[in-house]
Amino acid sequence: MNTLQQFLLKFCIEYYYDELIIVQHIQEHKNISIDILFRTNTNRVFMLHVVQWVFQNNHQVFCTPYHADIVAYGGYLEVLKWLASPDRGDHQVFCTYRCVNVVILKGYLEVLKWLMCTRTHNVNIMQMHNNNREADNNQFICVEDDANGAAWKGHLDILQWLASPDRGEYQVFCTSDGADNASKYGHLDVLQWLANEERGEHQVFCTGKGADSAAENGHLHILKWLHSKHVFCTEDGADNAAKNGRLDILKWLSSPERGEHQVFCTSAGAANAAWNGHLHVLQWLASPDRGKYQVFCTKNTNDAIVVACELYKCMRQTYNVEDNNVEMSKLLETIQWLQAHNSYNNITTR
Repeated sequence: MNTLQQFLLKFCIEYYYDELIIVQHIQEHKNISIDILFRTNTNRVFMLHVVQWVFQNNHQVFCTPYHADIVAYGGYLEVLKWLASPDRGDHQVFCTYRCVNVVILKGYLEVLKWLMCTRTHNVNIMQMHNNNREADNNQFICVEDDANGAAWKGHLDILQWLASPDRGEYQVFCTSDGADNASKYGHLDVLQWLANEERGEHQVFCTGKGADSAAENGHLHILKWLHSKHVFCTEDGADNAAKNGRLDILKWLSSPERGEHQVFCTSAGAANAAWNGHLHVLQWLASPDRGKYQVFCTKNTNDAIVVACELYKCMRQTYNVEDNNVEMSKLLETIQWLQAHNSYNNITTR
């Protein structure tokens, strides 16, 4: 056991905080490094105690900007403040510009605020310029892509802070790309805030692409809200909903209540449903009750059967699973239904 391992083990014994993950790392890694400290998902206060203890008791352990970035990725604000403290003299360490986007994507608002107001000696002006993060007095700034990333992850608090008038010339606003991603991942609160009339010239709506993505991922609440804002789904959205087995989405898209904005699945969508074993979707699409909107795989049916059969055989051979496996049973049932409703029956699952 090396010196750092001994220090860590002693700390865990003397100051037991029920954080066994550190002990596990000590046991599992013969050549443990300081990285292990910053990659453990542990209590914020506990982590600060651990870091301070290790550095105070082992003068051969040094932290680099790379490690500071890892600390930021974990949201350990108190550790960041300690690493950057002037009291540490020559061992003072700051994050690099690379951590900003990750901190935003992870939703660490307080860490972001601290980064934006902290002077850093690690800023590489050329790198910052190449990444649209021009340095101002050795401080970080956020860019449009950061706001879009916050929308993608549903971090409304970060979006609101980035766009706050208090930030003056450093205000950053989301674009329709960010709104589309918010729609794709079901973040209604973000969409509602972006579309608020009070935002004036910065009011943003998502596009038909965002509506299609919401349909694909099964976000019915998003589709209904977008409909009220006159943003509508296309056939691509319906086909992708079928691919993912989203029958509730298909039913709503084709509802007569939607009037001229009704959207129907195509034969390509039916084929996608077949390939993914969504028999309930196939059966609904082919139901006589749907009248002129009844859909079969048509020319793609044979391909659908071939693909489904090959997938079934691959699952049997590669994963050595039995016929009573849920996914295999589901796929086999779909294959049998396709064959029963099509004249092309010369394909075997064996």
